[in-house]
Amino acid sequence: WTDTVNNQQTFHFKPAWDHDGTAETEGGIQFYAYKHWSPFTEPVFAHWHSADKQHTFRFYGPHTGEVLDPTPQFYAFRYQVHSALGAVYSWYNENHNNQGSGNHNFHFEPAWHEWETKENTWPEFYAFRYGHTPDDEFSLVDAGACRGANKDDNSASHFTEYTGGEYAVLAKCMEQCVQTEGCTGIEHSPTMSKGRCEVWTRAEGINATVANAAFSCYRYRFYPDAADMAVVPIYEWWDSSNIQHTYHYPPAWKHGDLHEHQLEVAFWAHGSAYPNSTAIFDFWDGKQHVFHPEPAGAGETKGTGNPFYAYTNESKDMYAGLQPVYMFLDTDNSQNTFHFLPKRANEEVKGVVFYAWPSREAAESDIAKAEPADPEVGTTAEPI
Repeated sequence: WTDTVNNQQTFHFKPAWDHDGTAETEGGIQFYAYKHWSPFTEPVFAHWHSADKQHTFRFYGPHTGEVLDPTPQFYAFRYQVHSALGAVYSWYNENHNNQGSGNHNFHFEPAWHEWETKENTWPEFYAFRYGHTPDDEFSLVDAGACRGANKDDNSASHFTEYTGGEYAVLAKCMEQCVQTEGCTGIEHSPTMSKGRCEVWTRAEGINATVANAAFSCYRYRFYPDAADMAVVPIYEWWDSSNIQHTYHYPPAWKHGDLHEHQLEVAFWAHGSAYPNSTAIFDFWDGKQHVFHPEPAGAGETKGTGNPFYAYTNESKDMYAGLQPVYMFLDTDNSQNTFHFLPKRANEEVKGVVFYAWPSREAAESDIAKAEPADPEVGTTAEPI
């Protein structure tokens, strides 16, 4: 969109914004994003910089001199979790449309003008280059019935059931999922109840199936399985329902009617068991979630979220990049937080809980060093 009042471009869904009584003019589609939260997405906000009279569009966190509009403009990806996603950069247009004023644009490569340069070497977010129809966004898990954390997890709280002749058509079940906020997949049968559709909203997604020829199970929206990733980002999340932070890989958990707000990556760990690693579970102590290896502490109940895998011993040469993750007591909110030093304001150090990596690069470097190197020519023992 072009805002002629402030001599800037903005990037958002329809309708056009109004600036001092003058509506923006449409400039064409730049990328595709989600209007609501979807697995692995984060909200992108509009930040207004009054001195420069322009908006920037980034994940949460206004820069100096900016005011954040608390309503997300759209939901995009921090990482390229699917090949259909493209990198959207912040471009600084020093001589905006040859009008002599600075301006930020947000789009894919290449630059629009010779006087436009990337503000950073890294993208602001990843978005889709092309529009997608609903069936493009479903991936078949298995020709069977969907389950949650394991094959025995078929809790009715994970899904809403729809039956009747119209649901005998797979596309109708998919449409119902698309229209349901927080949908993570569907289970469909064209024959049961003359047509049966389960719309799954389990925040952790569909992680298992059971064999049943009458059903098919689909994940929705490019939902990568953390167990297939060598290392995963463990985010810090803000749960406004319980006034606490949680720590896990995406997607967001749902507390009551509200999804958590995704903050920054706290540390990096494994999504599945790895040699010498230990499963870190979430435990509910009646007031908050705490994160540590088994067993559960007094009064704690293991949560339903999938564990991540970290280390409980001191760093060794093969894992030189590991750093201690501490438990802190946040005295302002009477809750525990889990992160690296230093402690934050109003926090007390309680002790080391496990060891994890501060970055993807540190994790991948350690893992690469831990793998046996290929033998040099002539050094392999041969049978006599």
